[in-house]
Amino acid sequence: MSIYFSNSVKNMTNYKPVHSPSIKQRNEHFLKLFQKYLTREVFGERREKTMAIDIGCGGAPELATFGHYLAMIGWSHKVKIVGIDIDYEVTLTARDLLRITDDRLTGADIVHKIISGNAIKLYSELVRAGVIEDKETFDLALMRHPHVLKIPKVYEKILAELYHCVKPNAPLMITCYYEAEVERMIEIIKREGSFKVLTKEQYNDRTTEGDSYIIIAKAIG
Repeated sequence: MSIYFSNSVKNMTNYKPVHSPSIKQRNEHFLKLFQKYLTREVFGERREKTMAIDIGCGGAPELATFGHYLAMIGWSHKVKIVGIDIDYEVTLTARDLLRITDDRLTGADIVHKIISGNAIKLYSELVRAGVIEDKETFDLALMRHPHVLKIPKVYEKILAELYHCVKPNAPLMITCYYEAEVERMIEIIKREGSFKVLTKEQYNDRTTEGDSYIIIAKAIG
């Protein structure tokens, strides 16, 4: 995840992935991750249209799978996914990746919008970029690899801003490299007060790029 700097693994001095996964392996990983933690029970009632936001999306490899997953479980067949990252270069990578996503996998109506912007000013950035309409809110949110040990106060501001951009009880999925990051993230969530933690688990899949710990939270209704 990139807020003020890139989230490339080479910057994580202690993290050593087993190998660099192929696109197919990545898609399989994210599908398993979503199946385990983003269940229909977590989502709630089925929706005709789903709006999702990915905070600090980076290259957004997870988004190539996410919309199709929602269609597969029958939760929504029309999906709009917005990714935001402050690093302009990685948003270009994300756009290239998602441009070749094959919507025929599920026949779902999936729209991806990737923008470069500062998540601390999330709503105004989204409106400025023209990716949402006034007062439009999201059904769920993703946040992979937040740098909470380096810039914890930034994430307090991001959570406060995110809360005003999601619907009541909207799920928030956070993934972390290390247990220390999870504990700090939970401290931030509790202190900020807009979201409630439902699940915190270690996710043991060494084919991943660092989704080793999972937090599922919900916006307080």
